[in-house]
Amino acid sequence: MRTKGEIEALIGALRHPEAGSEAQKALIEIGAPAVPLLINALRDRDISLAAAGVLREIGTVAVEPLIAALGNENKRVSVDPIFMVKGKLEQRSHRYSHTVVPEPEG
Repeated sequence: MRTKGEIEALIGALRHPEAGSEAQKALIEIGAPAVPLLINALRDRDISLAAAGVLREIGTVAVEPLIAALGNENKRVSVDPIFMVKGKLEQRSHRYSHTVVPEPEG
């Protein structure tokens, strides 16, 4: 498990294009433990889209903390990235909520 300092360093690396991709992969791999710090990163316009992309890839474990962040008036988070993540999670959820039955070949 990564420490808070290590997660913060990876989030900081999102500012640098040469390291950002690797940082994103590492944060996705860390998953749930990175979610609170990624939500905080949504307040930083320089990395908010990258943080939102990581949250989207982390998936459903990010939903409840995102909802809580939206409901907390004391936190100023960037709403656009949150709705971007929410939309992607809804698309993913919708895509997997239906059983696909192939049409007969004819």
